[in-house]
Amino acid sequence: MITSSGPCDAVYLFSDIRGFSQWMAKHQMEASDLLDKYYSAAFESFGERKEQKYPKRVSKLLGDGFLVVHEYDKDNESHFDSIVKGLVASVITFG
Repeated sequence: MITSSGPCDAVYLFSDIRGFSQWMAKHQMEASDLLDKYYSAAFESFGERKEQKYPKRVSKLLGDGFLVVHEYDKDNESHFDSIVKGLVASVITFG
């Protein structure tokens, strides 16, 4: 369980494979391979649940999508700026 010693806010990011349902109708045998690669790339780019004060991590897998949460100290504006820059860099790496 991840705990925080004080108040924090978070930035959320959602990813989804566009057209996955139509693609899956034609490629059912390859779907699990695609999702394995997709989720692996997500964990590499955005992280997994770890014990840290303000974590960035894939919080939830949602079929052909996932939710990323990155918590930050709401009293530190420069921390927010670095969070946003880090998430943008992770999106570029993922994409």
